[in-house]
Amino acid sequence: MNGNGEADNTETVELQEGTTSYDLTELQGGENNEYWIQVSFENPDIEKTAEIQEINLRLGESEIPESVGNPIHRWVFKEGSGSSVEDIINDENGSIEGNTTWISDNTMAGGQALDSSSGEESFVETTTLNDFGSNIQDGVSIIFTIENYTPSSTGHRLWGTANDYDGTVFELNYHDTDPDQWRFYVGGEGNEESRYLAQLGIADGERHRVCLANDGEGGGQAFIDGEPVPTSFVNTSDVSTVNFNGPFTIFGHNSTDGNPAQFSNFIVDDVILYLDVLEAEEIEEDFENQPWS
Repeated sequence: MNGNGEADNTETVELQEGTTSYDLTELQGGENNEYWIQVSFENPDIEKTAEIQEINLRLGESEIPESVGNPIHRWVFKEGSGSSVEDIINDENGSIEGNTTWISDNTMAGGQALDSSSGEESFVETTTLNDFGSNIQDGVSIIFTIENYTPSSTGHRLWGTANDYDGTVFELNYHDTDPDQWRFYVGGEGNEESRYLAQLGIADGERHRVCLANDGEGGGQAFIDGEPVPTSFVNTSDVSTVNFNGPFTIFGHNSTDGNPAQFSNFIVDDVILYLDVLEAEEIEEDFENQPWS
C-alpha cells in the first residue's frame, strides 16, 4: 500500500504453510516515511486471522542520484574511507588533507559524506580543471550539498580557486561579516569579472542543496533546496575565459600563491560542475533526486 493508506498493488506475495517471515522489497513511503501494509487471505479454507509480531524497516545502500543536464565534473564523496575522492565523470580526483571525518549516512548520495568541522585546516584539492576554465561563454553552474556550516574565524570560503596572475577566478565566500549573504565570483583574464550576492541562509546548521549559476554576462541565479533566492549583481563584465591553472579546492580556496587558504567547516556531499547555466526545472529535479529531500 502507499503512504496515503490506499492499496496500489505494489507487491503481492504468496505465503506457504509454515512461513513465519517475509521480506517486502517495494514498500512506498508517504509523509514522514510512514508505511502501510495490507494483509488479506484469498483461500476460504484458511482461518482469516493473522498477527504481525514485528516489522523491521531497513534502508538499503544509498544509490547515487541521477545527475541533471550535462555535468563535466562530479565528486559524490561516496568512498567512506581513505584520503581520495573520485570524480566519477572526468577523472579529476581530489586528495583529502587535514583532519576530516567520513560520515556514513544512507540519506546522502552514495551513503557517505565528508566532514571538515573539526575546526582545523582541512581541505579537498583536485588537480587542475583546464577543461572547465577554458571557455565559459555558455556560463557555469555548480551544485552541492552542505550541512552543519558554522562561520569560522579563520576563513569563509566554501570552495574556489585562483590563478597566479589575476587572482580569484572561481569561488564562493560570504560577504564581509554576514554569513547569510554569499558572493559567487567568476573572474576571467584581465579585469573580466561577473559577481553577484546571494541570500543563501546556509548558516542555520541544516542540510541544504545549493545551486549557483552565472552566465558570465551579468546574469545568473541562486537556488536553495530547489527554490530561487534573492540575488544582486555587483559586477557584470563579460567573462569569456577562466584560466584554471591551479587546483579546485573544497573547504577553502586555492590562493594566488598556489596554496589552500581561508578554510571553512561543514559537511559536504555530491559536488557537480557544469559548463552551462542550468534551468530552474533542472535545479528542482536535482533537489528532488536527493535521497534526503
